[in-house]
Amino acid sequence: MIKTNGIEWKAFMNDETHWGECCVEEEVITVNGKEVDPYAFDAETLADTDKITVDGGYVTDQAKGATGEWALPVFFGKWREAQTTVYLAVEVHKDRANAVRDAIKSAGGKIA
Repeated sequence: MIKTNGIEWKAFMNDETHWGECCVEEEVITVNGKEVDPYAFDAETLADTDKITVDGGYVTDQAKGATGEWALPVFFGKWREAQTTVYLAVEVHKDRANAVRDAIKSAGGKIA
């Protein structure tokens, strides 16, 4: 099972170097606790802070046929490991929001 947020899922889905000629099938996607139709679902409509859960699914490399097939959670995990950035959704009391923003920026982070 994959647990992520909207900004990371969009980055994953848009990473053409990782996907190549691959396609994904039979996944169950839940956004903020509500199941969505993966064939009608447009990841670009996600808010960065949406909570995404993906259960099952597999990825097939169209160029390799049956020899290029992976479980979607494994495919996602390999993508995540290869990244040099981490996508965080942060919750903080509003009185401390500026301090958290400043800390993220001073550590070299970027706030969307």
